[in-house]
Formats: sequence, C-alpha cells, structure tokens
Amino acid sequence: DRVVVTGIGLVTAHGAGRELNAAAFRSGRRALSRLTVFDTTGLRVHHGGEAPLPDHLPACGLSERQCQRLDRAA
Repeated sequence: DRVVVTGIGLVTAHGAGRELNAAAFRSGRRALSRLTVFDTTGLRVHHGGEAPLPDHLPACGLSERQCQRLDRAA
C-alpha cells in the first residue's frame, strides 16, 4: 500500500484555506472569541479559537444518520 499526500488543508478559527488564513495573519486579525461548542461554566477560561463548521458537509459516502453521529474531530 502507498500513501500520497497531495496537499495540506489548513483549518483554524479564521476559517479554512491557506489564502484566508494568510490574509488574517498578515492583518493581525484576532480569531479568539467566547467558546460556544461546550459549556464553560465552572472553567477558568471562557474564550478560545473555534474552527467554523460549514452548514452542510460535503458528500462523503456516509448515510445521513452516520453524518449526524460524527463529532467535530471526525
């Protein structure tokens, strides 16, 4: 078996893609905000960088039910 890496995908709190992130880095724009993915009550930190998710995931060969079971790290 062989593995071929054809590119690298950059996903940060600024968004996805090299150009978008490079422009944000150059302009000094901040991407940290109040965390919304989980409840931060009782934690010392309430702000961080969250990568935005698209409204609809691209077609990947999974059923609708399987897609609903995916978490943010899948």
